Amino acid sequence: MANQDVLNNWVCTKPFNYLDIQENKAYLCCPSWLPEDITENGTKTITEGWYSDKSKAIRDSMLDGSFRYCNHKTCPDISQVLGGRKDEFSFMKHKENFTPPKEPQLENILYGQDRSCNLHCPSCRLNVIPNDKLNSAEHNRKQALQDEIEKSFGSSIQTIMLTGSGDPIYSKIYRDFLINFDKTKYPNIKIIQIVTNGMLLNEKMWNSFNCHEFIRIFDISFDAGTRATYEGITRLGGDWNRLLDNIQYLVSCTDIRRKFVFSYVVSEHNYKEMSLAYDIMQKIMQGSIHKWQANFRQHLYWEAGAYTSEQVKDIAVFDPNHRLHADFLCELKKLHNQPYVNHNFHHLIG
Repeated sequence: MANQDVLNNWVCTKPFNYLDIQENKAYLCCPSWLPEDITENGTKTITEGWYSDKSKAIRDSMLDGSFRYCNHKTCPDISQVLGGRKDEFSFMKHKENFTPPKEPQLENILYGQDRSCNLHCPSCRLNVIPNDKLNSAEHNRKQALQDEIEKSFGSSIQTIMLTGSGDPIYSKIYRDFLINFDKTKYPNIKIIQIVTNGMLLNEKMWNSFNCHEFIRIFDISFDAGTRATYEGITRLGGDWNRLLDNIQYLVSCTDIRRKFVFSYVVSEHNYKEMSLAYDIMQKIMQGSIHKWQANFRQHLYWEAGAYTSEQVKDIAVFDPNHRLHADFLCELKKLHNQPYVNHNFHHLIG
């Protein structure tokens, strides 16, 4: 069956209930998968963008089966559908089971307007991005974006993700949010997902948070299977042993069942260590009460990263034209059907 015929049977519900806030833009999905800024380069507020004609066109593309605004090669959900998955999952629903709402309700928010981070991973940035000075114009602008979301959509938001652009524990804005969390602004909140490099999320920091009951997902960057690759190539400024120690603490200390997601961005630099990293994840989670998942994703060009688009292409070992692609496929097949593994390389496996 042709790819388009397969997609005609599905609807991605994400644009109907999800918002990804970036430094100066906003998206109805991860911008690497659906790169349409609904603020239209800042000519609209985020609230205006949510209800705009552009957002409606994106939502319509999910209903008509075209998915024409999406990158079909990088979206992990489309990859699974094209790879033959039949059951509903994530935001993907069978078309006959989805009735579009009369008005889209924002239920899932990713706060990413603050890019401050204690590491300078080349996939993401050139240098460490420090916190803005308190009460500076830039700090106030980022806080104002968060205040706008709380005012316009706080009553319907059920899931908050912190953050896809920096580190929420290093960030002054997000750290204060977690320490002083105000449930009255989010009366329907169910889940807070922390996306972090894990360096600062130790026992003292964890105990300072005022929202333990809502923190249900830890999404922690791995990106390596050895200390040398982690500290020397993929997570510059990171400490491999501290990462493992902090994860062990979080796994052992939490008293309710949570989910641990271990993220691994794959390139020529680390594809040989995918299985090794997976084995480490398994060992950490063995015997715990928690769910877990290993996410293996393509290293994509990010304009703020240290790599040029040509350099990203050079290390894109998942590209069929790459000189090491056959070797990458051998490594991928070791993981493909393993439990708890999720990846966006299904289109490469026959």
